[in-house]
Amino acid sequence: MERKEKIKELVLKQKINSEKQSVIRRYKERINVDLDSSSFVEMELSNEIKSASYQKIFSLDNKEFDQIEDIIKMINKIERNNRDKLLNSIIFYNLNVFNIIELALGCRVTLDEALQLIKLSIDKICKGDLQADIIVVDENLEYGFCVEVEEYSYLFTSWNL
Repeated sequence: MERKEKIKELVLKQKINSEKQSVIRRYKERINVDLDSSSFVEMELSNEIKSASYQKIFSLDNKEFDQIEDIIKMINKIERNNRDKLLNSIIFYNLNVFNIIELALGCRVTLDEALQLIKLSIDKICKGDLQADIIVVDENLEYGFCVEVEEYSYLFTSWNL
């Protein structure tokens, strides 16, 4: 039994490393952003923060938008209204760049970097349309926002930004 668990653990680590390398390559090739393995939050903490983020998001009011342009306007508004937080470290989840959503890890970047990555991702990776959710939160969930992709629209939720 112990050997099987060890093998499962090693296979999972290999999948995670492969996903990290794929994301690093995708960001570099498509939007010329340099990340490395240390940019990613460890899997267990990443999953805890992502889960807590969704719990928070589901408890708040959101805005529904039909067009991606409306999401970009909201992101630009966050950028304009939060100059004091732009250099703060946050956790950024872009589920659009992962091949295996269950292995999507958060990246530690500044709020400013996250906002720029979202705009570049929408344009260069998603070809003008998001396929999966994006979450930006500080590690303590004091502030953040989420763009949830619905079947025919986007839900935008933010708090303290």
